[in-house]
Amino acid sequence: MAEVLAAADIAVTRAGATTLLELAALHKPTMIIPNGHLTGGHQLKNAKVYQDALAALIVSEDELDKDNQILARKIIGVLKSQKILKGLGDNFGKFAKPNAAKDMAKIILTTVRRQGRRK
Repeated sequence: MAEVLAAADIAVTRAGATTLLELAALHKPTMIIPNGHLTGGHQLKNAKVYQDALAALIVSEDELDKDNQILARKIIGVLKSQKILKGLGDNFGKFAKPNAAKDMAKIILTTVRRQGRRK
């Protein structure tokens, strides 16, 4: 999958949190098609966060049902503009947390040390 994503100019995906964060780490311009029927509409909420930050474009399933060519047109439109591609990738990359594991380890160790001192 890493080779495919590296070669892609734009990714088209659902809005699962893990997938979105992996794409953010790659600074990959992304078009999101959220599944609104999954638990609590979490994919709609996930997608909106990225859309609001100008980090991804959303195509809803309703749009696809009404116009089966909309996705192709939007992809082509984005691919024609290096400015849009770069902007999406740069904005998406701001969500990446490359040191997240190290940061979490520090938080855990700090908490454990504090708990040890309280005993």
